[in-house]
Amino acid sequence: NASKGVRILYASTDGLDGKTPIPVSGALFLPKGEPPAGGWPLIAWSHGTVGVADVCAPSIAGRSERDIDYLNYWLGQGYAVVASDYQGLGTPGGHPYMASRPAAYSILDSIRAVQRDADFPLAKKTVIVGQSQGGGAAFATAGYAAAYAPELDVRGTVATGTPWVTPQIFDAVTA
Repeated sequence: NASKGVRILYASTDGLDGKTPIPVSGALFLPKGEPPAGGWPLIAWSHGTVGVADVCAPSIAGRSERDIDYLNYWLGQGYAVVASDYQGLGTPGGHPYMASRPAAYSILDSIRAVQRDADFPLAKKTVIVGQSQGGGAAFATAGYAAAYAPELDVRGTVATGTPWVTPQIFDAVTA
């Protein structure tokens, strides 16, 4: 239900070392119709587990039926949606699956990238939403936002199906 969908490639910071510049891919979807005054409000969508190979990146492989339903609903409500593939999916380097800081940096930099591009009529206010692996990513993004991207206007976070690994679970798995 997007009026426009584009694959994006933007600069981020390697979340593993916290300093090396890296490319990250993703997508931006704009709703149908005319943007409201100030631009479309933005949802930063954090996808669930899709795999760890570059071909698994949602901006390359496509979206699951569930994700399409989510995206279409938000587009129908007048939200633009930016969706990072996360560090290492669709771009060089490994994908640090379930690592909080790499996911957070990827998502925060996707917001920066699309909001800074004059071709996209976007508002500054953003809501972060994620499911499953993306629930953990959304939760981490909310935690890193103030320190890593204090200029962003993050209004809220919705994290569903958020995986949580405790030391006891890790010990049981490795025993």
